[in-house]
Amino acid sequence: MTQPHPIFGIPATANRRRSRGAPERLLAIAAMLEFARCRRADRDYVLCLADGTTVASLGQLAERIAQQRGIGVRTAWRWYSNFQDAGYARLAHTRADRGKFRYFAKHPAVAEFVQQKYLTEKTPVRAIYRALCRELQDQAPCESTVRDFVKSLSKSGRRRRARSRN
Repeated sequence: MTQPHPIFGIPATANRRRSRGAPERLLAIAAMLEFARCRRADRDYVLCLADGTTVASLGQLAERIAQQRGIGVRTAWRWYSNFQDAGYARLAHTRADRGKFRYFAKHPAVAEFVQQKYLTEKTPVRAIYRALCRELQDQAPCESTVRDFVKSLSKSGRRRRARSRN
């Protein structure tokens, strides 16, 4: 099996868990980075694409990449800018609210209900979801939100039990 080639000196097998989406984003903007490098060396640099069209500006290339990748032009520019500002690590997809549950933060009584049912009564997630649907009708969270919330409860419970044993 052959090893993937490094891109811009960054191994393709860089910690994928921490760099969620970063390798794909780097591949998407690689042409923009290369075009900008060549453009700095030669102001008259024009890129000829495989289909015969020419690209004379970074903006045209960003539009082309966005079209091919199915992303917005603004997204391509943001990825390019992020890489220019802080390098590869900035391309990783991170969310400020990762692991937080907006629905349960807005509805603490519902969160308490789910915790009670799952942790104390050991009720399965599907049954908890059905109970929420009965009580809240169209205001109930979706089942995957309930499942993810319960999963986070399970993880925090395991951590607490591990600490108490030490």
